[in-house]
Amino acid sequence: MKDYLVVIGTNSIDEYYEMDCLPVMGEKVVCKHISTEVGGMLGNAASVLGGYGQKTYMIDFLNRGKNLSTILKSLEDNNVDYSYFSYDETILDSICQVMLKDGERVIFVMPKNKENLILSQKQLDLIKDSSCVYTTLTELRTFKNLQDLMYLISSSKIKLALDIEPSTLKDKEEDWSILSNSFVIFVNEGGDKRFRELFGDSYIVDLNSKGCTVVRTCGKDGCEVHSQINKKIKIPGYKVSVVDTTGAGDTFNSSFVYGMLNNWDLEKCAIFANAAAAKSVEHFGPRSGISKESEVWEFIKSKSEGRN
Repeated sequence: MKDYLVVIGTNSIDEYYEMDCLPVMGEKVVCKHISTEVGGMLGNAASVLGGYGQKTYMIDFLNRGKNLSTILKSLEDNNVDYSYFSYDETILDSICQVMLKDGERVIFVMPKNKENLILSQKQLDLIKDSSCVYTTLTELRTFKNLQDLMYLISSSKIKLALDIEPSTLKDKEEDWSILSNSFVIFVNEGGDKRFRELFGDSYIVDLNSKGCTVVRTCGKDGCEVHSQINKKIKIPGYKVSVVDTTGAGDTFNSSFVYGMLNNWDLEKCAIFANAAAAKSVEHFGPRSGISKESEVWEFIKSKSEGRN
């Protein structure tokens, strides 16, 4: 019985600062340190899924340095199984500097030297027996045995969910071979623009014809869901007081995947994911989206008069 999901990706340490003004190139800005939190796009997503009670495993490659115990405790607290992690002392810590101003942020990501990684047979066996793999193109490209992984996902009929950032679309042929074998992909407005530049305006229709659902997130304006069956569903956002938008996209994506894995219709998935993301930005921290499913439905009920 394939009753669990595997998240492949990176956990990071997020250093939060408050800026006194929004700078332009050439200017100086004063930044006050606020706090240090455990973050990382994929770690955030895995933690949200674990919070809903979804059986979630995570695969990450990291060192055994000073941040390890903090990262592992955060995952354990949120019901994420990290027993399939790999450790390599040559891999650098993943550090993000989150610069806040009036609820919005700029994130500076310090890249790790993750490349030519090899998934172990134990990790491949975990993936083979899963119902879904959630990751990004960037994370997939770190694997030397990527072709083996993609063959395993395809041949085992595993659902592949991808979060697509604009900068991650680089190799038209290789990217399309992965995207067209996906179950669902998530793109923001910048990602949509990059898709059109690389694959043309018909990319959504083309992906839908391959059986892939395309979810376009529009920030406070909600989302659009495009599929072969439903064509287009547009769900508005919620009016909320924004404290911190960090992790909102991770919350949205993982919440949508949670709904799909529970066989909800796409409209219900979108309503739930919109609400989960909106709820998360009312609080501080990259993993503020972690909650129980019932708490998201209660949020929807309480905000029923506050739609945009």
